[in-house]
Amino acid sequence: MASGRVPQPLRLSDAALRRGPRCPGLVVHSRDDEITPYRHAEAIFASARDARGLVELAGTHNDAHVRSEREYVAALRAFLDDLD
Repeated sequence: MASGRVPQPLRLSDAALRRGPRCPGLVVHSRDDEITPYRHAEAIFASARDARGLVELAGTHNDAHVRSEREYVAALRAFLDDLD
């Protein structure tokens, strides 16, 4: 059963992201996400130490990976292949 609590917005500063892990990252998000604004993905991508890509999917918070499955899988494969 849902708790009735409203999710709180992500509050990460640029400095906090830069202090984060030094490892490759892939940012994947949808402009249709009704919970987390796309600008959060853009901010994370811009501030992350080693972000390798920002992939825009179509779909809501819970179904973007399904609605954009081809794009999602292709981006993930390209990211993983680049790590070799």
